[in-house]
Amino acid sequence: MAADKTPPIHAPMSQFSIKNGDLIVGGVPLPRLAGRAGRTPFYAYDRSLLSKRVSELRAVLAPSPVNLVLLNACWSATHATQITKHVDCAIGMARSVKDDTAIGFAAGFYRSLGEGKSVGKAFDLGKVQIMLDGGSEQSTPRLKARSGVDPASVTFA
Repeated sequence: MAADKTPPIHAPMSQFSIKNGDLIVGGVPLPRLAGRAGRTPFYAYDRSLLSKRVSELRAVLAPSPVNLVLLNACWSATHATQITKHVDCAIGMARSVKDDTAIGFAAGFYRSLGEGKSVGKAFDLGKVQIMLDGGSEQSTPRLKARSGVDPASVTFA
């Protein structure tokens, strides 16, 4: 039995063009990108579209500066340090973190911010929440601050 050679039907996507039945990503046909990747799974994106979206996001955030970023993901403390070049405070994880720990920390942290606590106090209370939940990873979250910024003075109330 011969293999069906019906060309794929792509979902409508205004951000990518289709040429000769192939999706074009960054000016390159998707089959050519797949050939370069071989058997390795890959994610194809168009850098110009990402740059446009980042510009749009910056334009929206410009009138209201971002004061806090929480990177509730494994090994993100180094990224948090870099982010403080652009925002007042950032929180990252110093090592791998269990889901329950990350969720508990975020719950305690955001609840405290919602109650009007400072970023510094909310950070401490987020770590307490880890302990109250029976966890032992209180030293995993790391609070970083921009030079000259005291997290105890940053509030959202």
